[in-house]
Amino acid sequence: EMVWTSTESDTNLDILKAYGTGIWGSSDSFNFHQDQRPIADGAFDVIAYTQEFHTGYAKAKGGIMIRDSNDASAAHAFIGMSGYYNGVTFITRDNEGGITKHHKTVYVPHHKAWIRLSKPASSGVIRAYYKIDAADDWIELVSTEGPPEVTFTGTMLNVGTAATAGDENGNGNVQLKTSGYEIIDGGANRKKMLRA
Repeated sequence: EMVWTSTESDTNLDILKAYGTGIWGSSDSFNFHQDQRPIADGAFDVIAYTQEFHTGYAKAKGGIMIRDSNDASAAHAFIGMSGYYNGVTFITRDNEGGITKHHKTVYVPHHKAWIRLSKPASSGVIRAYYKIDAADDWIELVSTEGPPEVTFTGTMLNVGTAATAGDENGNGNVQLKTSGYEIIDGGANRKKMLRA
């Protein structure tokens, strides 16, 4: 869906205004600002800082995503803020057309946290992490079953910032304020901000 973004002049943070009925079930409706990455490029992490997530919708989400394609039913992994101050949440759809699985949600104050998804070179096992302050150690978000494995079938992955209002009528919107997102691979950092 169309993405509306702007940059806050005094903080240099990016603002994503998003609509959509949700990231859940077997089909998603959300806004996605993304970078395409060849799956053959190997292991990588995607990292962002969420400064603010303005929503009154219980099923709203805003954070970062690794996605197999832009199809509504595509396999994906997502970590980000959830609902009305529910905290940081980790969900995946393990295969195309499958049902989205919730792995863990942890409360963080005021929707402010560093978030990270990590994908190895040789598999679709995705690990999710968060921390409150930049100097903190990463804390893994993982259920008792261990980290999930997502089946990516394409040659390219879509990586970036994802947000949805989670409004079943499709009329509501949310506002996600972030640092942009950073993709880290092969010892080199390349930063991809929301703005072009």
